[in-house]
Amino acid sequence: MNTFMIFVTGFVLCLIYVSIWGGAVERIAMALQLVAFLAGFAVPKLPRLYAHTTVSWGFFTIDLVLLMALAVLAIASRRFWPVWVTGLQAATVMAHVAKAMVPDMLPIGYSFQIRFWGYGMLLLTAAGTWRHVRRERLVGRDVSWKWEASRR
Repeated sequence: MNTFMIFVTGFVLCLIYVSIWGGAVERIAMALQLVAFLAGFAVPKLPRLYAHTTVSWGFFTIDLVLLMALAVLAIASRRFWPVWVTGLQAATVMAHVAKAMVPDMLPIGYSFQIRFWGYGMLLLTAAGTWRHVRRERLVGRDVSWKWEASRR
């Protein structure tokens, strides 16, 4: 089984888990990741992915938009885990920036850097969902947004 299939399996499992048990923040974060994942299929594929000497601008654009959306979510949310997810996405965007600055970066290094952080993002989203479920069971209600907390 190649790494793409491992990621897809983890992604689908996380998507199902968050869809069933997640709160608003968790579902939005997962939806954003799903849109970015699906948008990646629209990026033209090269004969040998990452074997070129330039940035994959299509993936860079998708990753940058996802970073901005996750940052807004992290700011609006009362959760801490979206900050970590946003940080991991920032690391992905920085990999594109590094490739732009150092075009002779090894293709495998570039590929690894823009793919690696996605696993952590899924794990953090699943952990955030688990914490959401736990808080609801302990307290009965889980406040998701900063503006909700100010009304209490």
